[in-house]
Amino acid sequence: MRAAILAASLLLVVPAGAQTVDERLPTCLACHGKNGTSAIPTVPSLGGMPVNYLLSQLYLFRENIRKVDPMNAMAAGLSDDDLRTLGALFNKMPAPPPAPALTAAEEASGANLVEKYHCNSCHMPNLSGQGTIPHIAGQHVEYVKQAL
Repeated sequence: MRAAILAASLLLVVPAGAQTVDERLPTCLACHGKNGTSAIPTVPSLGGMPVNYLLSQLYLFRENIRKVDPMNAMAAGLSDDDLRTLGALFNKMPAPPPAPALTAAEEASGANLVEKYHCNSCHMPNLSGQGTIPHIAGQHVEYVKQAL
């Protein structure tokens, strides 16, 4: 939570559109984690995400097609090269570690949902994502619920 407050306060100090990628990166990492693994349950971990997924999402935020206030503000003014740079940076970070150990009931429930909704068809059998499909393995449960 503290990181989210810091990131929000940075948005108020300097308009995101006036910042370079290097100047914006610390704010990105404050929420999405310094190694690409978020400590905030409602914020996705971006480390290891497919670069094409990252690029498409950053474009949607920049163009205000996907509405998430902090992200729309952060993506404002980014050039296409900036989008590619940020996508490549997060893609090169390690994917988040597996979720903490689940109870047998939680694991069975998750496996049933993956099978019922065919999540592994697009997100891959290990839920690692591909192309423009994000990895969901290792994401916070709260974030996945919110995203769905």
